[in-house]
Amino acid sequence: MTRDELKNKMLDQLRDAGTMLDVDTFDHSQSMEDQGMDSLDNSTFLLAIEEAMNVKVADEDIEKLVSFDNYVDYVLANI
Repeated sequence: MTRDELKNKMLDQLRDAGTMLDVDTFDHSQSMEDQGMDSLDNSTFLLAIEEAMNVKVADEDIEKLVSFDNYVDYVLANI
């Protein structure tokens, strides 16, 4: 799977997670929290990604996942 394919699949997961983040306009390189995503949204998205991509995010790595690009890079490295 290419990075772009993964990114699109993860954007779909973010949309489906029902977060408060405006998925169509947010900056992928900036903190999702700073753009309106709360901790519940983040947890919901994280669980959706783990399930959809069949990847487990280690507890010690969760705090490193600040931006959408961080999530994409992490999943790409661990699938």
